[in-house]
Amino acid sequence: MKLFLFECKKLWKKRTTWFTIVISAVAVIGLYISSYSMGEQIRRENIQETKGWVEDYPKHAEEKEVEMKEAEKADNQQLLISLLGNKERDERRYKHYQQLLQSYGEKDWQEFNKVMLEKSSSKEIVEQPDGIVHVVALEGGQEISPFTARSTLEELKWLAKTEVEPFAQIKTMHDEPFLSTIYDDFTGTALEQWEELKKRYATTGLSFVYQLVQFGAIPILILIGCFLFGNNISSEIGKKKRGLLFYYVLPVRRINVFLAKYISGLLSTMLFVVGILVVPIGVSMFIGEIGSLQYPILVYEGSAPSTVDPMFNSLKPLEDGFHFISLKEYIGQVLLLAIVLTVMVYSLYYAFAILFKMSPVTVLMTAIITFSGMKMAPLPYNPFSYVDMNKVINGEAAALAFNPAISIQNGVIFITVFTSILIVLGYALFRRIKI
Repeated sequence: MKLFLFECKKLWKKRTTWFTIVISAVAVIGLYISSYSMGEQIRRENIQETKGWVEDYPKHAEEKEVEMKEAEKADNQQLLISLLGNKERDERRYKHYQQLLQSYGEKDWQEFNKVMLEKSSSKEIVEQPDGIVHVVALEGGQEISPFTARSTLEELKWLAKTEVEPFAQIKTMHDEPFLSTIYDDFTGTALEQWEELKKRYATTGLSFVYQLVQFGAIPILILIGCFLFGNNISSEIGKKKRGLLFYYVLPVRRINVFLAKYISGLLSTMLFVVGILVVPIGVSMFIGEIGSLQYPILVYEGSAPSTVDPMFNSLKPLEDGFHFISLKEYIGQVLLLAIVLTVMVYSLYYAFAILFKMSPVTVLMTAIITFSGMKMAPLPYNPFSYVDMNKVINGEAAALAFNPAISIQNGVIFITVFTSILIVLGYALFRRIKI
């Protein structure tokens, strides 16, 4: 234990370590403030536009009344029916917008979410008894996937039961706050329009942490942590620094030296990753809200693989299932995968550090192998297929590969086996060091 504590003290007393930690924390804080500012700006624009529509409604209603009277005088029944339908739709819209303005002003998110659900139902993006799914068309007539429509509606139903503050989204007051899914495939101007519609900005600490996981921040933080804490052997076997000599004159077994250095660096890396992820939650206590662990996270159930030939595999927007899990459950699964991935990447880095003895080369090699393995076609027995943990947890990797074996359970097993090999390799390289 004394040896372990001594190694921890050496790691944390370096100025470069603290400098990097501060820079990383400042970067994350900057990203959170940027996301919060963008989200609030979008909400202000949505509110302003909604207020404008509500204020113009009386004048608009009067004009519609005049048109209806003229249609009635002309005995134009088709036009009259159309105008009556428009009037009813505008009245519902007016009522919804008033409720939205009131609930937003009071920060009553549950009421806000309920109104958004009612508004969504009025647009008929749900499946009707006739089996038709009514979807929204973008520019060029390209339609949003029925799967996206179904999952968006279910997300709104979940939100309507809670007091969760939703993500800020462009035109959420007027269009559906669509959930981005893997089932949409747009081109041209429709793609540009969809990219804008699906953007979501986190305004709470927890929702921002969720987006960090989505955007692959954890593997990057792990690599930074490895760079800071994974060189405690390689830095002591160079020509200028020969710190290992200190241990070789003491009655200490080599394996104990290795474990003390390995574990101290590993735990420090984990502490660094968790610490940086917690930073935005702390900041949100001052400039926003911490958020709720009840936020719904979409999980794909995918399509069954073809029994004839893989070339016939295809996603089925009308049939494929899905469900939602809470952010609390999602974070629990993220922590599990993050722990085993940290141990794996750190062990890989540690072995390279002993082998190459040059930090830049070690970081480069570890990054290349990690991210190249992640970009390969996902396979259940490829430990690097689980580096993008968001796609594993939400079922996207399994759905796109038509392979349900790509799961958290299998990921933990294969990563653990691969990590064990790396640890043994690292110790073997350590045993070969000659002072």
